[in-house]
Amino acid sequence: MAGYGTRVSEVVRWNSFSRVNVGPSDLSTPSMWGPSSETPSSVIEQRGMAIDGSAGTSMYCFDGDFGKLDFLRYDVTNLAYYIRHTGRTAVIGVGGGRDILSAHFFGFQDITGVELNPIFIDMLSRVFLSYNHLADLPGTRLFVDEARSWFARSVDHFDSIEMSLVDTWAATGAGAFSLSENGLYTLQGWRTFFDHLAPSGVFTVSRWYSPGNVNETGRMLSLAMATLMDEHISNPREHIFLAAVDNLATLIVSRAPFTPAELATLTATTNSLRFTILFSPAITYHQFLYLIAALWPRPHGKSSARQLRNNLSICQRQQMTGPSSSTSSGSRTLRRFGSPSIRNPAWGGAI
Repeated sequence: MAGYGTRVSEVVRWNSFSRVNVGPSDLSTPSMWGPSSETPSSVIEQRGMAIDGSAGTSMYCFDGDFGKLDFLRYDVTNLAYYIRHTGRTAVIGVGGGRDILSAHFFGFQDITGVELNPIFIDMLSRVFLSYNHLADLPGTRLFVDEARSWFARSVDHFDSIEMSLVDTWAATGAGAFSLSENGLYTLQGWRTFFDHLAPSGVFTVSRWYSPGNVNETGRMLSLAMATLMDEHISNPREHIFLAAVDNLATLIVSRAPFTPAELATLTATTNSLRFTILFSPAITYHQFLYLIAALWPRPHGKSSARQLRNNLSICQRQQMTGPSSSTSSGSRTLRRFGSPSIRNPAWGGAI
């Protein structure tokens, strides 16, 4: 994304979380996390926002015309909006407001944003209100709070909860090496978010991905499996869809099993935008992710952090060539591992 480590700053703000540098407005290719190769060429006025000179986000110049934001439909982080775009949604980590604008763009009219750093809420609601206008949009609610804490106190339920690359290196009062995001990527955190989904709601998370090093993607999948197991869901993979483009993967976890229509929409959208399906109810295309799904020992009972760590450790040690045929997906050729009816001998159930 543009704006990382911006050298020219129009606004600089400090607080106990971080230093935020806001660069000058410029006309350039829209900053997106995971753009499709099919994204039409366009330019937009935007500002780069650097957090502690390393992490970053962008703020679009937005005048209320969503037609100017059509490029948002080509970002892999927005994949879940193709099957959920009505009702209520929540965004964890507001930053420069891109994810909230995406929710509006796809059709949501009741949107809650929870942001740890008050600097960003001040930027959106006061300093750059006339530049971005996000805080003016009807149905938008912005809260300064730690996401797990906010959800734990809330009685609200959502049709979609999104958490895209919440990753700032911000330290908290607990200690200089206790990062503010760590609690978001835990089983307890995901159970809290999952508890606030509507009966057919989805939780979508995006993290970094590399075919040769899928640790972050593997952790997402393992957390999803553990969360679903804790809900006594006997076949978790019916609730999971995972797609990637270049160095980014987006996970979609549904409280209810995906319907055939939803899977058809996700598959068709992924193919048309030339993303890669890594994991779905139908197939797994990566050996590491296949092993994660295969190593869960039972469909019921309590999961544990130790079990989750053990699964990841086993997967990292295992090497698998697999009796699989090559399958082309977009511009990549990937190996197909497993099938939707693979059985785990530990409990005799389908993975």
